[in-house]
Amino acid sequence: MLWNDVPARRDDYEPVTKQNLYPLPFCAHRWVENVKVCEHKMEIYPYVKQYVESVKKKESKDPGTKSFSTVREWSKDKFARTKLAFIVSVAKPV
Repeated sequence: MLWNDVPARRDDYEPVTKQNLYPLPFCAHRWVENVKVCEHKMEIYPYVKQYVESVKKKESKDPGTKSFSTVREWSKDKFARTKLAFIVSVAKPV
């Protein structure tokens, strides 16, 4: 994960977003248990996007990792929040 156990990246993220909210771990094999994870990701989406934009503008250091590339691609997706809301709407009743 991008911010797990890396204080330097957290130090880059928090001043830009003025938040200390980070993504929760995703469970790949029990998708029904990811309701809280998806709801939390919908909540932090604007902050993650703000951080990615600051890296793009070179206001923050580019981590240059595979996980950051994944986050950058996710932040470009116009339907990211919609997809998360769909997952929640299907998984919550189950």
